[in-house]
Amino acid sequence: MTVLFRIDPEINIIYYAGFGLCTGQELLQVEREAFQHELRRPGMKILLDMEKARLDVEVSDIYQIIDTNKKLASTGYELEQTAIVSHNLFVTTIGEIGLLLAGDLPIKLNVFTILPDALAWLELTESQAQVLEIRSGLEKEYREQFPGRV
Repeated sequence: MTVLFRIDPEINIIYYAGFGLCTGQELLQVEREAFQHELRRPGMKILLDMEKARLDVEVSDIYQIIDTNKKLASTGYELEQTAIVSHNLFVTTIGEIGLLLAGDLPIKLNVFTILPDALAWLELTESQAQVLEIRSGLEKEYREQFPGRV
């Protein structure tokens, strides 16, 4: 799997990191795992770091994400603020398409090219050191699982 995650309840974040080629189905699977994780709680900030990844996302994947969020919202669950970090214009375009297809669904999503901007939008600027520690830990975990890939 090329998407890893870490939940830090102290700073109220779920940090996903993608490496190499990441499919939409991988992202959906990891999100399901994170949603069921014992540290997961409502209202967490979500950061999807795709700086070291290439996305292979189908329109059907976007619809699946929207459908999942519609089901959550219909139960009264407040959709969480989500920042994506990537230098790839395709990722920005995917984010914009997702927002358009979501219609009136109250999705809080933004795409950034640098981590500090994403942290500012998530109101986590003061937690930058912890976030960088999470990032470093996930990169190390990926290198250990997939030697020679990064």
